Amino acid sequence: MTSTEKTAQEYQAQALLAQLNRTERAKAILKKTDSRLPFYLLVLLGTGVCNFLINSAAYTAPLSVRVLIVTAFITAAIGAVENFMMRRKLDAAIELLLIQEQRHTRE
Repeated sequence: MTSTEKTAQEYQAQALLAQLNRTERAKAILKKTDSRLPFYLLVLLGTGVCNFLINSAAYTAPLSVRVLIVTAFITAAIGAVENFMMRRKLDAAIELLLIQEQRHTRE
């Protein structure tokens, strides 16, 4: 066996191990259930922080406007967390599909 053949086999083995690691990581992401803890923390902490900032800054607006500002901020933060979690799952699903397509093209 020549050194180039040995190098080629090592490269193929490393590529296969990397593919298996990506597959396991993607499957773990897809199997994991979404935790509601980030959403609860955002609601509780965000509401407290927003109320403190609005009330301590001598912000003179009607109560309804204050409530709308706090609600909009919390809703935007929750939407951002939800989008991050969904994107992570979609990236994992795409990764699995790409790996499956690579396997079919090799065969």
